[in-house]
Amino acid sequence: MKKFRDILILGKCNLDCWYCERPNHLINEAKVLISIDKIMKRFNTQDYCFRFECRGEITLYKEIMDYVINLAKDGYKIEILTNGVLLQEVLPVCSQVGVNISLDGHTADMNKHRGLSREQVDRILDNIIKYDANVQMVYYEQSIDEVNGFIDLLQNRGFNKTLYIFPCIIGGKMIAPLLPYKELRKAAFVQPEEYYRRWEYIYENKERKDFVCDFAANGYVYYIFNNHIKMLKCDGSPLAPTALRDLSDEEDDPLFSCGCCINHYEFNNARDFVMS
Repeated sequence: MKKFRDILILGKCNLDCWYCERPNHLINEAKVLISIDKIMKRFNTQDYCFRFECRGEITLYKEIMDYVINLAKDGYKIEILTNGVLLQEVLPVCSQVGVNISLDGHTADMNKHRGLSREQVDRILDNIIKYDANVQMVYYEQSIDEVNGFIDLLQNRGFNKTLYIFPCIIGGKMIAPLLPYKELRKAAFVQPEEYYRRWEYIYENKERKDFVCDFAANGYVYYIFNNHIKMLKCDGSPLAPTALRDLSDEEDDPLFSCGCCINHYEFNNARDFVMS
C-alpha cells in the first residue's frame, strides 16, 4: 500500500459554491511550481501516491496542470480533484493523471449551491465518463429520489468508478440531514454499507467512536500559497488551524485528533489508486 499525500494549492475558483468558503487567492504560478517541486523531491515514485487539488479550481492554472501531467509521465502516481467544467481544456484524455470530479447530482437544481447551469452539468457528466473519473457529491438538500436518479443515470451511462456521497459540513459541524441508506439505490459504485453505518453513528452521537478514517492512518496534507508551504496530518481535525507548521519532517502530531467528518477519504486505503 502506498502512502497518500494531498497537495492543496490555495487559489481561486470559477464557481461560487457557498459551502467552499468562496476562495479567491491570487496565485503566482511560477512560485507555486517551485513549491510543488520542493515537496515532490521529498518523495519517491514507488512508495507514495498524490492528490493535487486547489482550494479553488486547479484547472484554471494551465502551467500547474502541465507540471502535474509531467509528474505523472515521470512515474509519480497522481490524481486531481476538479469541478470538471474546464477539464477538457487542460487535461488530455490519454494522460496518466487520475481524475476526481465534484458534482452534486445530474440536474441544475441538485447543483444550485454550486451555481451550475444545465449546460455545465451536461458537460461535467460527459467528462465523468470520458475521463473515467470518480465522483464526489456533497449531500445537503437533494431528495433521496434525486440521489437515486443520479445513481440510475450513472449506471445507464456505464459508470464503473466510485460515487462518493458525503454530508455538507460547515465549521466542523454536519449540517446535512442523514441520508436514508435503506432507501438508497444500491450499485457497485456506491460506498459500502459500513460507510453509511459510520455516517449514521457520527450524525447521531457527534463523535467518531473507535473507527479510524484511512486518511488519518495513511495521509498527510501539504498547503501551498505561492512560495509558502505549510503541512499538517489532516485538515479534517478540529485542531487543524493550530496544527499547521512550516515544511519539515513528517511526524505524528500530538495535537491531532479525528473530527466528526465523514467523506471520500474514509476507505481511501482500499482504492486501487493507493493499493497498486
